[in-house]
Amino acid sequence: MIDDCTKSVDWNPIASSQPTSTFTGLFARFVFASMIVILANREKIDNRTDDAARALKLLLSAFFGLAIVAYLDEQRMRLL
Repeated sequence: MIDDCTKSVDWNPIASSQPTSTFTGLFARFVFASMIVILANREKIDNRTDDAARALKLLLSAFFGLAIVAYLDEQRMRLL
């Protein structure tokens, strides 16, 4: 029984790049949807413009970061 827990498993980052790319792309879609919600509700948040602007800055940088990671993971998968 203990021997079953001690077996090592090889992990290949190139082989795992396809699921990682999909997962990162999913998060990028959620971030993009959040940006759309903030921009669509500008009339409701007129009195909190500073908070909305800060949120958009963070979401925009997160979106570009996630999109770049998803693209690079997809390119790394092609090396396999």
